Amino acid sequence: MTEAIWSQTGARYRAISESNAVGFISGTSGDYASGRDNIPLVYSIYTPRGPVNAWEIPENQINRIADEIFAGIVALANYVAGLPLPGHES
Repeated sequence: MTEAIWSQTGARYRAISESNAVGFISGTSGDYASGRDNIPLVYSIYTPRGPVNAWEIPENQINRIADEIFAGIVALANYVAGLPLPGHES
């Protein structure tokens, strides 16, 4: 995802564990999806920090960030589409 974002938009994102992104936590939606429903690939995407408050992105940056993240989501979807279906491995 990060390489697709960089190659299409020039923006640098990085891939890190969720605990490194927000501190040691448990009980996230990723934990729930992975543990309860045995979903093998769980991702959380965090937007770049806002200039004053990490969670408040200026309105004039929203479209740019959405375009950047969408490039990563398309790359992720293409990756997942190429995986074998569970129970159908060759």
